[in-house]
Order: sequence, then structure tokens, then C-alpha cells
Amino acid sequence: MTTLSKTYSGYVHGASPHLMELYYGNPPKFNLFGTKDSPLFKDHESDLINYFYRGILAFAFSSKAFGNETLFKKLHDYSKTFATASGQQDHLIQPTET
Repeated sequence: MTTLSKTYSGYVHGASPHLMELYYGNPPKFNLFGTKDSPLFKDHESDLINYFYRGILAFAFSSKAFGNETLFKKLHDYSKTFATASGQQDHLIQPTET
């Protein structure tokens, strides 16, 4: 319950760092629609690959937690393939098998 509350709290109330990213321009103002002109847009766009990668790892670690080593190995191998195919193999951290 606490985890869900913290997760949705920033969404409902807005976290300060995320809100301040919407404050830009000349004159500066809060830009609530069409923020592709934000100076931080490219940073977020290039970071998107991390969300997909972390999703793959979440499934891999969940399968390991449930004791499914076969599925873990497949997902672990796929995480490497995904990192290479996305051109991010040097930037995405590969999990180590334990």
C-alpha cells in the first residue's frame, strides 16, 4: 500500500523536479501543452530506451525470484540482445547471474 501511495503521489500532486522542467521560455512560464520545445525534451527522448530495458530486467528478476531459471536465462540473454540492437550496449548495465 505504501509503495502504491508513493508511486501515485507524484503523479497526482506533481513532483517538484518534474514540474520545474515545464518552466522555460522567454519570458519563462509553465508550458503545460506541447512541451517538445522544452530544452529537456531530447534528454527524455534518449532516456526512453532505459524504461524498456528496465522492464525487461524486471521480468528477468521476477522469473528468477520465482525460481524459473530457464525463463531468467532467456530474458537475461534477450536484455543483452536488446541493448546491442538499440545501440546502447555501452550505456546499459548488464545484470550478472548469481
